[in-house]
Amino acid sequence: MYPTVPYYVPRNRPIGRYQHRTPVDIGWRLRWPFLFSTILGVAMILCILVIGALEVASLAQSTNKDVFGNTSATGAGIWCGAFFSIAAVLILLINYMPNVRLWAKIAFIATIVAACFAIILVGLDAKAVQDGREAVPSLFEKPKILSAQLAFACIEFVLCLIFITIYLIVQAAVGRHVQRMPRGRVY
Repeated sequence: MYPTVPYYVPRNRPIGRYQHRTPVDIGWRLRWPFLFSTILGVAMILCILVIGALEVASLAQSTNKDVFGNTSATGAGIWCGAFFSIAAVLILLINYMPNVRLWAKIAFIATIVAACFAIILVGLDAKAVQDGREAVPSLFEKPKILSAQLAFACIEFVLCLIFITIYLIVQAAVGRHVQRMPRGRVY
């Protein structure tokens, strides 16, 4: 006469895009500047291409120490390009992932590493440009190539700082929002 099924039947958590999301995850999704981060990721990729082309041009130039002094190419632009590209791809992936907070944190860490490599590249290029200008009067192209690479490395560093700032601003905004929420609400 009575059903044998208990009144409370535990249900499995849904799989896929209908999973339970915490208020923090919802806050990240609502506050993340998707368009601006996409523009930032594309700008980083364009800088990566320019820095890579300039590094190849720098490597192609003669590295004779008698003529060029201590301006031999280090290949640091290629390594920096690799780390920049990882950070840029992760920034672009944020738009397509359901958990914005997790992927933004991963992109944040990759961007910090890319910013460190940008500092290394700026230092190496600045030293090479200084050595090249002292050793070689403006007769050769190598100091000009290294100057252009230095400029784009500075731009790349600024783009990394912009992403880091965006991440910290969104994190602070979501933290303030979650603190103002009344306790005990279920979403």
